[in-house]
Amino acid sequence: MKTRKWPAICLAILTMCMGSCQDWGQMDPIPGNQVLPKLELVANLTFDDEELNPEEIQTFAYPDGDIPILVTDEALGQVLELSGGYARIFNPLNKVKVQDGVSLTFWMKQAVPEEDEDASAFEQDVTGAIFSFENANSTQRMFFTANGWLNYEGVDGSYEDNNPADAKTGLMSAGEWHYVAISVKNNGYFVYVDGLKKIEKTVSDFDCSKIVQFMASVPYLYIGYGSNTENQKWQLDDLSVYRNTITSTEIAVPKKGGDSSVEGGELYPGQVFFSDFERENDGTTIYGKGNFTDFGGNFGRVFQNVSGAQRSNYLILPEDVLSHSAETKELSIGVWVNAANAGASSDYMWAPLFSAYASGPATDNGTPMFVCQYRGILQVNCNGWCDFTDAQNTAGANVAYHDATDWLADKDWHLYTAVFTETNAKVYFDGVLKNEWNVSGSGDGNVIAGLFSNGSDLKYICLGGNQAWNWGDNDPGFAFDHISIYNVALTQEQIKVLVNRKK
Repeated sequence: MKTRKWPAICLAILTMCMGSCQDWGQMDPIPGNQVLPKLELVANLTFDDEELNPEEIQTFAYPDGDIPILVTDEALGQVLELSGGYARIFNPLNKVKVQDGVSLTFWMKQAVPEEDEDASAFEQDVTGAIFSFENANSTQRMFFTANGWLNYEGVDGSYEDNNPADAKTGLMSAGEWHYVAISVKNNGYFVYVDGLKKIEKTVSDFDCSKIVQFMASVPYLYIGYGSNTENQKWQLDDLSVYRNTITSTEIAVPKKGGDSSVEGGELYPGQVFFSDFERENDGTTIYGKGNFTDFGGNFGRVFQNVSGAQRSNYLILPEDVLSHSAETKELSIGVWVNAANAGASSDYMWAPLFSAYASGPATDNGTPMFVCQYRGILQVNCNGWCDFTDAQNTAGANVAYHDATDWLADKDWHLYTAVFTETNAKVYFDGVLKNEWNVSGSGDGNVIAGLFSNGSDLKYICLGGNQAWNWGDNDPGFAFDHISIYNVALTQEQIKVLVNRKK
C-alpha cells in the first residue's frame, strides 16, 4: 500500500471555530492579498504493498465479521476487501489548512450473491458508510454511503441529504467497479460516479463550512464504518484525499489496470495522451539519469531531470502519440514545468523543453521534427527548417525570447502550451499568449503543414533533456508533471481553464 507517512497524533479534537463563513476567515481580505484555495493531494492509498502496514492503517472486525484483507481483482489488481470489518487511518487533513472544501476519490465495488447463493433476498447496501469522520469520543460524526447519503451530526447542528429511508437513488450499482469523486464544500457538495455528475447541491439552510472544518479537524478517517449499520462485503482501491475542491482532472475516470494515460486527465475532446506520472506503467520511458520523485503539494509524483548531465536524461513518451494529428492537422502539447532544482537561466534557455523525432529513442545527436525551447521559441523541420523569426511573429518580435528569463524565476509550477495548425503556431505560458506565428507559402522558414503531412513520421516525443543536435548546454534539472497531448488546437480560454484548475 502506498500512502503518506503520518506520525501518531493525540486523539483529541482540534479546537476550531465552527461559525459562519465570516467567523472563520472568509471575509474579503484587503485587495491584492487574497489567498486563493489551492488543491492539494494529502493522502493516496493504492493498497499495492504485499501486506497492510498497521502503523499506517489499522483494521478491525465487527462481531462475527472479518478484518479487512488485501485481495487480487482481475480489473484493478490488488485491492482492499472489507467483509464484516472496517479500517481507519490518521486523518491526513490535520496536516494542512482546508479552505473551500474536502474531497475524496476512490474505486469501489459492492459484492453481489455468488452463483450458489440465493439472490432473491439480496438487497444492496445503501446505509453502511463507505467512509466517515468521527470525533474522539464518538459524539459527532459525518458519513457517506452508496446512496449518496451524506449525514452530519455535530454540536453545532446537523444536516443530511439522500437518506435511503426517504428514497433510493441508484447512485451506483452493486457487482461492478465504480469510480467515485466527491467534494464537500463550504456551500454544499457534489458527487460524480464514473465521470458523470450525479449530485450537485447548493445548500442555503445550513452552513456546510461546519462539515468541512469538522472533516479537517477530527483525528481519524474511517473506511467501512460510521453509520448505524454494518457494511456488506465490498472492495476499495486507490483512495485519494484532497484539501479543497477537486477539478475535472481528478473527477475524470482513470484507466483501469493502472494506466493513467488519456482518461486520467481528459478535459476536452481530442486528448490522445495524458499522464500525471502517479503510476509506473503510464507508457513513458526514462532515458539516462532522470527519475520519478515525490515533489509533494499539488503535483505529487513528477519526472525530475538531473541537473548538469548534458544530453543524457529525458523522458520518452509512448510511440505514436503525435501521429493522430496527421488527420486533424492540429496539435496541442501542454506540460507543467518547475525550475526549483534548475541552474541559472543561461544554462537552459536554449535547451529543448520538448522535441519530437521520426525514430527513437532519440540519440544524443538526433535531428528532431520540431522543438519547443524554454525561452518560448519553436523550431520545425519540414524538409527544411522553420526557425520562427521576429519578422514572422504577429507582434513583430519574439516576446517570449526577450522575457523568458523571468518566467521561471519564482521556482513555482507553470504551464507551457504549444499549439500548431497548418499555418499557425502559438506558445502560451500559464495561459498567456507569448508568441504567435502565422506562416504561409512554401520553402524553408514558411512551412508548418509538413508536420501533419509527415504525421506518420512523428513517432517519439522527448520531454526535457538536451538531446537535440548534440548541444552542449547543461541539462537544466527541471521537474515536469501533467503532460497532455491533443490532436486539436486548444483555445486560449481552454488553456486558462487548465491553468486555473491546478494553480
